[in-house]
Amino acid sequence: MIPKAKRMLAGLVLLALLMQISLFFVGIMDPYTRGMSLWGKNLEERRGIVCAAGRALTHLADQFPQDAGIYLIYPQGFLHMNTVYYFYPRNVSVTMTNARYNTDEEYAQWHEIPSWQWLQTNRFSYVLSFQKDGLRVWPVQPGLILEQHAN
Repeated sequence: MIPKAKRMLAGLVLLALLMQISLFFVGIMDPYTRGMSLWGKNLEERRGIVCAAGRALTHLADQFPQDAGIYLIYPQGFLHMNTVYYFYPRNVSVTMTNARYNTDEEYAQWHEIPSWQWLQTNRFSYVLSFQKDGLRVWPVQPGLILEQHAN
């Protein structure tokens, strides 16, 4: 006869094994469901499902020439990093002094509004702003005054 303690231990081990197998099945269902939701869709539709911001930024980037220089004013961390990624190969910058902006506090201290002369000298062709009133785009041309568009 098998002692009661060993039977209970065997039952617990079997229960743990069954739980592990069921959790594997539950864990595999999430990627399977995601894969099925993307099946048969083109790149733009998949991008819209997985990352709506990426789809919107790609659509916006397609409106600029491949060799455009874009200066982003009043940057926000998430938006700046994604703009650099989705606008590639276009040059996107937020600084005139090569300062590094990594944290929300550093972005909150941003104060680098260039003159149109500086923008032309450094081969920027557009200025972009994602402020509360929406997206604003200015072509770099003589007489452009960005200080009047303060946050």
